Amino acid sequence: MRIDLTLYISHHLHIEVVDMDRLPEELIVQICEFCDHASLKNARLVGSRWKAASTPATFEHFYIGLFGFGVTKLESLAKSPLSRHVKRFTIYSEVLPDWSKTAWQKAIDFRPPFSQWLAPVRAEATREQAMLNPALQSLREYNLAEKYESLPRHSFSDEKLEMGYAAYKACVRDQISWRKNLLGIAFKEYVAMLPNLIEARVQCTTPFAGRTNQWPVWKALRQYILVGPDDWMYSTDFQEANYAYLSGHAALSLLEAVAYRASFSGTKQLTSLYVHSAHLDPYRKLMNEASGTIFEREFHNLGIHQLHEGFRHLTRLYLHIPHATISARLNGNSMAKETMEFLRLARQIQSLDLRYGDDELSPDDDASQLEILFLDGSENVLWPDIKHLALATNIPAEILVGFLRNHAKTLESLELRDMLVHDVDLALVQIPKVVELKRVYVEQLWDDASEHDGTSVSHLCVLSRGTDFDDPYEQAVKSYLLGQKSMLPVIERDGGFGDVMDWEDDDDPP
Repeated sequence: MRIDLTLYISHHLHIEVVDMDRLPEELIVQICEFCDHASLKNARLVGSRWKAASTPATFEHFYIGLFGFGVTKLESLAKSPLSRHVKRFTIYSEVLPDWSKTAWQKAIDFRPPFSQWLAPVRAEATREQAMLNPALQSLREYNLAEKYESLPRHSFSDEKLEMGYAAYKACVRDQISWRKNLLGIAFKEYVAMLPNLIEARVQCTTPFAGRTNQWPVWKALRQYILVGPDDWMYSTDFQEANYAYLSGHAALSLLEAVAYRASFSGTKQLTSLYVHSAHLDPYRKLMNEASGTIFEREFHNLGIHQLHEGFRHLTRLYLHIPHATISARLNGNSMAKETMEFLRLARQIQSLDLRYGDDELSPDDDASQLEILFLDGSENVLWPDIKHLALATNIPAEILVGFLRNHAKTLESLELRDMLVHDVDLALVQIPKVVELKRVYVEQLWDDASEHDGTSVSHLCVLSRGTDFDDPYEQAVKSYLLGQKSMLPVIERDGGFGDVMDWEDDDDPP
């Protein structure tokens, strides 16, 4: 838990802020370990001893958005002695919608989150006898929702709104100017200058994944442009022509920077990579669209192979492609081929979290996705040091079992989520027979309904609540998978789904 420095000092240690620099050095270091980032930045101004203690944590994680001014800040840090403190790096891939002033002003919302606003109101309601009636409670909730919607979204003056919209439009222009041939080269140069960097991330916001306006970069920027990702991620009334290109450019820029950094033998190798990007185009296409001349296009065609270098030294990889199925519809299997290329090269991987499909389809499109990779992995060891494997991508049960058998020597932890495996019984029965696990979690595996009589759906769900759910059935399945019980309980099909969407026929009239 992170704390506010001043409050901690005054309330828990009963020391005035003016006396903070007199604290024992050991106590200063311990306090800094529990401070939030804003307090750490303030601590650097208290005195020399506080500055020395708080500086490493202040610069340990550097955040940047898809903005030119972010690259300027990165340059300043990379060229300073403080660069040695940077161990983790995150770039956010969000692209601002190019709204009119009316649309922008309509999106501004500084109300507290509904759950936060509702908590004290609900606490008061529980003390009212009338609220014990479920019907009245339901009506009360409805009225509260209406009351929340009636709250003013902001109280900014006209002058503040004018300044906010000017800042917003400046940021829109700044993002549009982000091009590989303008900022990409500088970006990867500065990342390579961070001597102790070990982890890099590209992070996108997606619906139903939590509030993001308080994320680093956006929290500070929102004070000027008055909007953040939460205010547009659910909107469908804007479709930027260059959205797919720009949103993928953060991932492309980071992968290029990681690969470029790996080419320097004297540089500390980056071992942890986190890629969560919602772009639809494969990296080869993004590179070509970023290039103008024939010479540049040929150069970038060679560059896709340079991306491979960034995967050779990884020991931890999180790869989440939330719109892979839609990408396959638009671009064929190009993204799948690139993804498999990257994964084949990550031979030193010890921890892999792979989510490849479509977050909005469950079960996902009945396509092979990365099946070829795991078929190869059932015959050859892809990752000889793999200890933890988390999957959310379609793999037929027999291929999954073969893959686990082939990697059983090192595999200790397994997670399977929202996967169409076609034969759930085969997968669950065989897992403890082919691999000895110390930890396991299984949630929402999809079975072919055609194998079960009396069903009117195409696929049936198994373990919709997950094996960590505190119920005898889920716990019995978990115990079996861990080899603690010899018998697997009768598998329950606890959910169904109709026909898998046929992408080829979605434009046909009913």
